[in-house]
Amino acid sequence: MLANGLALNPIFLVPHMALRLYVLGEEALERPATPAESERMCGLLRDAMRAGAAGFSINRFAGHQGYQGRTNASMLANREEILALARVMREFPGGILEANTSFTAKGFVQEDIDLFAEISALAGRAVIIPGGLWFPGYPDDWADRQTEQVNGAAKKGGRIISQISTRPFLIYQDFRQPMVWAELPCFAERVINQPVEKQLAAYRDPAFRQRFRDEQKTHGVLFQGQWDLVTISGVDKPENQKLMGMNIAELARSEEHTSE
Repeated sequence: MLANGLALNPIFLVPHMALRLYVLGEEALERPATPAESERMCGLLRDAMRAGAAGFSINRFAGHQGYQGRTNASMLANREEILALARVMREFPGGILEANTSFTAKGFVQEDIDLFAEISALAGRAVIIPGGLWFPGYPDDWADRQTEQVNGAAKKGGRIISQISTRPFLIYQDFRQPMVWAELPCFAERVINQPVEKQLAAYRDPAFRQRFRDEQKTHGVLFQGQWDLVTISGVDKPENQKLMGMNIAELARSEEHTSE
């Protein structure tokens, strides 16, 4: 980049999760903040904005896990804590508000959209959602559903801007770092941030496999058992080269393999 006369030009937001972990420690992964802790976070955000931070971000996406597969710290904050931080942003004439929420083919999580509308109204600026991702199998009107939701923020005196993808969103993952399945309790408990030996033991365990089958249907946000959309894109053993490009549903139906 430097040889071509290009350079990085980043800006930095203050993450809600970082504030919670700094003030609450590991308890940030367990509970909401007390009023005193919330006030301390507000002071830190205020100091950061005065020092040149570009804004504040909050992550309510269920698929993003915290330390050892636990719920991310931002998800455990209550409404009062989040709105207190939004009021701090109103003290500054500029600054970005970015928020993330879970979504499915049916739309965003409405509770989060209502919260973001309140944040926008209190902070006096729009909330940007970097969501709106399209996955194969979504209905043709998926973007219209999400747009209708974010436009409803105006009824609460706020404004939400949703970034919408214009093409299918592809995710590359392996069984060592299975981000897509991190939202499932069985993976959060036994696979995420675990040593390889424990991960292999989980994958071999019939009880774990059955939980995986069940939780795809009950807890899945990004993934709900669409194995025909999961394609093998890399193999280690030469004898498995023939599997390249095959989806998992095809692999399970093949004569040489089973769904186990």
